Amino acid sequence: MSSNLNPSNFKNEREALWKRNDPAEVLDWIKESIDETSARHQLYRICGVDLDADVAKAAPLIATLSDTSESIFGLSFMWRFLLSRHAFAAAWKVSAALKQVGEPWSFRLWRLKDLFLWRLAVGIVAGFLLLSSSSLLQDILARAQEHHGWLVSLPLIAVLIIFAHTFAYVLGAAGSGLRDALSRAAIVTLIGSIYAGIGGLLIFRGAGNLGLCTTSRLMVLSSAAALLLGFVFHLF
Repeated sequence: MSSNLNPSNFKNEREALWKRNDPAEVLDWIKESIDETSARHQLYRICGVDLDADVAKAAPLIATLSDTSESIFGLSFMWRFLLSRHAFAAAWKVSAALKQVGEPWSFRLWRLKDLFLWRLAVGIVAGFLLLSSSSLLQDILARAQEHHGWLVSLPLIAVLIIFAHTFAYVLGAAGSGLRDALSRAAIVTLIGSIYAGIGGLLIFRGAGNLGLCTTSRLMVLSSAAALLLGFVFHLF
């Protein structure tokens, strides 16, 4: 059917799919739709249809397939796709369908780690390691802490860059609404800021326990720099 789809009949074919309510057919449709190289994926963008919403809508129906392994495989694929676009609410609906179909608890625990953006966390850790290994960066931050402007602007710049990049990515890739893109970008920025804040606090406390000289200002600047570096690492 996909070879016959075009912008003029796409919405009608999509509505007919939901009316037929065939789990196997819906799974095939969704699997092809989330393939970014497929014509169907492009039609979602051209026609302005929310693909993430369709993926979430399909999840409970796919969970009713007689072949449980096929359901789990398809739903897991959908879960990863949605989280790659930071569609947390839609991904949670897919997670509920996976629980409904009897996903093993060990698989579930391993899968839920993706909600915490572990790649971003690893990137921020790498950012802190880079800062600690570079005397030049340490000297720059030590000098910057003496200036109130840098103390405010560096964290603000880091947050704005992450928010703006995530917002642009979601708006472009997912084609979601403005409000949805803003909320997804805010969540990613908040999670990254929490990781960076925890890392900075641990270093501040650890340095104090080791008798090393550090300040709360330097902690703030180091956290902001690690957040920015971590986000860059996360992109790769």
